[in-house]
Amino acid sequence: MPTREQFSQEIEDTLKANGVDAEGAQALGQILEQFNANLADLDDELAAVARRLLWLSTVSWTNQRPAKEFRLVIDTMLTECEAALAVIRARWEKQRAESPTDPQGL
Repeated sequence: MPTREQFSQEIEDTLKANGVDAEGAQALGQILEQFNANLADLDDELAAVARRLLWLSTVSWTNQRPAKEFRLVIDTMLTECEAALAVIRARWEKQRAESPTDPQGL
């Protein structure tokens, strides 16, 4: 995934290449920068959930002890991951509902 700086430069280059005037380029650039920042935040949130799920999928010590000893810990962690994903999904759905229709249907 490109860094924020690489993505920002790509936005600027694309605007210039398409002949967008300075005022329009600045306004569009600000919108795209905010989108880029929000996307980076979302990526960080999803990566955190993924790290937790990966850890849960690789736990080996549960095989050496009765599962009931770890049930509460594992159930709690899975519930936390599910809740985090539900919050992310709700924010995404709200944003999609409030945004103008994307011409590409995304």
